[in-house]
Amino acid sequence: MKVFRHKSAVRMTIIATSLSLAVVISSCTTVINETTNDEQPDDTVEVVTSTTIPQGDITSLIDQLVTSANGLGEAIANRQNLRARQQVSDAEAIWIALEPQLRDAGIDVVEDLDRMVELMQTAVDRKRPADADKAYRFISLIAQEIPALL
Repeated sequence: MKVFRHKSAVRMTIIATSLSLAVVISSCTTVINETTNDEQPDDTVEVVTSTTIPQGDITSLIDQLVTSANGLGEAIANRQNLRARQQVSDAEAIWIALEPQLRDAGIDVVEDLDRMVELMQTAVDRKRPADADKAYRFISLIAQEIPALL
């Protein structure tokens, strides 16, 4: 026994099947919720950090800058936002003291260090631990060369 269908009935069946498939596929999406409650307890309250401008010579300030950059990527990766913001705040304060001394000494690393401090801030703002690690590596390399430049 043969069943004859009109072309319009076949088209309607295809359209209905396509729409059903589209509904099923679109309902199978994965949603990532980044607002989980598994953050560190110190991140539940917004705290304003304050840092005094450090003092010292170029060598001591660059060493302080290396120290403030050290571990920043780890803090970002572990969602220790308060610690990460404090480290960046410290680095910016050190940079405020260090930049004029480098300019006065005529050492040509001002722009490079400025970019690295900015990269640290960007790493915290955008939650990019790799950028923080990159800044730490470059600051460390510059710090090794500073004594030879003085």
